[in-house]
Amino acid sequence: MERDLYRHLWSAAVLAASILIADVAAARGAIAETPNEAAAAPAEGMAAASVLPADAGVTDTIPPAPAGGMATPNAPSSDAGAAGAIAPAPAQETAAATAPPAGAATVTSASPEARSAFDDLSLSQLLDVSVVSSKRAESIADAPSSVTVITADKIAAFGLRTLNDVLQLVPGFDVRRSRQQLQLITVRGVTSDLNERLLIMIDGVRLGSLNDGGTGKTVRAISLIDVERIEIIRGPGSALYGTNAFVAVVSVITKKGSETGGVHVTGEAGSYATRAADVTAGQKFGDFNLNGHFGYAESRGENFFIAQDGAGVSGNTRDPYKEFVGNLKLGYKDMLQLNVSGAHQVNSQFITVGDVLDPNSSEKATWLVTSLDYRQAFSKALKWQTQLNFAYMDWGPITALIWPAGMKPPYPDGMYGHPHSRDFRYGLDTYVNYEPIHDLSLIAGAAAELITTDDDDHVSNGPDATGVPATKFYNNPGRYVLAAYAQGDYRFVRGLKLTAGVRHDQYNDFGGTTNPRVALVYNYQDKVWAKALFATAFRAPTYRELWSQNNPAVNGDPNNKAETIMTEELVLGVAPWRQLTATVSLFNSNVKNMIYAAQTTPGVILYENRGTLAARGVEAEARSQVLPGLELAGNYTYVYAENTVFGNTYSAPMVSRHSANFTISRDLYHHLRLSLLGEYRSAKARYVVAGDPKSDPRAPVGEVFLIGAFAKIYDIAEGVAGYVRVSNILDAQYQTPSTYPAKVPGVIPDDIHNRGFEVQVGLTYSFR
Repeated sequence: MERDLYRHLWSAAVLAASILIADVAAARGAIAETPNEAAAAPAEGMAAASVLPADAGVTDTIPPAPAGGMATPNAPSSDAGAAGAIAPAPAQETAAATAPPAGAATVTSASPEARSAFDDLSLSQLLDVSVVSSKRAESIADAPSSVTVITADKIAAFGLRTLNDVLQLVPGFDVRRSRQQLQLITVRGVTSDLNERLLIMIDGVRLGSLNDGGTGKTVRAISLIDVERIEIIRGPGSALYGTNAFVAVVSVITKKGSETGGVHVTGEAGSYATRAADVTAGQKFGDFNLNGHFGYAESRGENFFIAQDGAGVSGNTRDPYKEFVGNLKLGYKDMLQLNVSGAHQVNSQFITVGDVLDPNSSEKATWLVTSLDYRQAFSKALKWQTQLNFAYMDWGPITALIWPAGMKPPYPDGMYGHPHSRDFRYGLDTYVNYEPIHDLSLIAGAAAELITTDDDDHVSNGPDATGVPATKFYNNPGRYVLAAYAQGDYRFVRGLKLTAGVRHDQYNDFGGTTNPRVALVYNYQDKVWAKALFATAFRAPTYRELWSQNNPAVNGDPNNKAETIMTEELVLGVAPWRQLTATVSLFNSNVKNMIYAAQTTPGVILYENRGTLAARGVEAEARSQVLPGLELAGNYTYVYAENTVFGNTYSAPMVSRHSANFTISRDLYHHLRLSLLGEYRSAKARYVVAGDPKSDPRAPVGEVFLIGAFAKIYDIAEGVAGYVRVSNILDAQYQTPSTYPAKVPGVIPDDIHNRGFEVQVGLTYSFR
């Protein structure tokens, strides 16, 4: 293992050295051509003005910085699909933004002649502006949370295609593949089968199933081609966003027409018969902004041999998929905005419930979310924003026999599928932002949500092979939630700010919960900052955990309470000069009332509040511009998590104690961008408790070191660019841990394989 690690590190060093050698050559050429050229804008791909969405809730404006902030003014624009070799001129309209912090240079123009003004700003001032952390625009250094912002420019620079690709690069996150083609996301040592302890929003609309709270299918089907920015809060967020904002909040914001600025067509093909095509079109017409996107992707999947599955049989699986995605955004001035996003997915031949291999399995999933946002500024001090939203989630059933007859209890005669759940979610969120004096900002809001589900129209809901009559999975017709929240920010002295907020959510089916947060932030001109953070959050019990009556193998308990988490955090950050920022976060989290499924009596599984979890760790992150157009970034996370369930205390399974990521991006000769991405995850322990017959006797799942690369060539022809994306360059063989032995003694199925070396080649065509 140690030899393999050294080999991986050596390979990474060789690849990095290749880019650096090319970089030095390009830099010398650039210096020879333009010896007096000023340094480029900082390299995160997000200028302070141009990235802020219209819902930032502020009215002060400054001109946008040059597009594609990862390159010099003469480098290619990094708009997804853009092919121009020269950075575009500033847009005619200005984007909403907060005024720069005290001491920051005043930016009056985005033209090349004004670059010296940008050079005086730190990376934090220029690049990192968060809206989701406080529902108003503020710099990352000022935000009362640990926040990561990924912009369209960075997505394009590294060839990131799915939300999984983004989250895997964020400190504290670990994304791994699971059965049913799900993606399991672990955040700071807290994980779950269906990502129900993570809130994902698209244009402010929450995603997730009422049935199980999960977002596993949704995560993969969010295309990044039409995304303007992604904001990630690490830590509890229920004080503003309610349920599921447990360990993190992921806010995806799609592009407006003015940010697309034309038509972009992309086609891609590669390994495992993978094909994808996307069309994006957008433009600003007077007071109207119109943008649309449609995409299609499919893959045959890689052929894996499973020597032994959860039923004790062997076979092959490919995990093929097809998916359609789309977005539509229509805006009128900064007052009214309509957002529509959706996807349809078809999966088959996957490993299903109980880690059972079923080549005949088939599942469909469809989701659609819409929102209508209205904003009104009554004065410079008083602003109001309201969102009406609707979400439709259709999680189709697995139609095949997933447990064959003769399998061990609790299904001796076999079992079919899982429920077909259709959720209809209607929501309202309205709040006002009032600033009576310069140093005080207040937010007060209310939210309401009505959710209904329909699950009784498919044969997989019964009867099963035991002859039990057909029945609905749930005996409760719907859920409604009423919530109120408030938050205040007060700046005592220059650089020192106190944030305090609280939200109460009242549910009709299990009761109410109140969640506060407090943050003390010291920020010296976005050059040095320190944060002391405290927050709590909750996850409401799902319908499965409260009301399930599954024929009757799996049952919910209407007495279940919400899961809760309490987190303390200390954040230190520095940006001593324009080319460098670094942060360190120390966190401690305690989770209570964790809901687990337990076989309390033979043949019956019951969901109950039975567990606790304690997690603590450190996140360190740094990024730097070594040379103009060359960005280096990396992060490291250490986390130790310990579960207590059914009276046993043990290290949380399936959690890597050490993880790290690095990225290198370089623009060369004005027509070529090279990027390198790497990730390391230490070994994952399994469920191991001395004396417990459910302990998994296998060794821990081995460490993982992966390297990917992305190269994009501009101006192949007018408006045409080409790219190559390579994943798992070292062809590392790694597995996702199989979890079923922890539930059924004596069953030791294979771990779940992940894809090896993979290449995708694509072309983009853009015209204005």
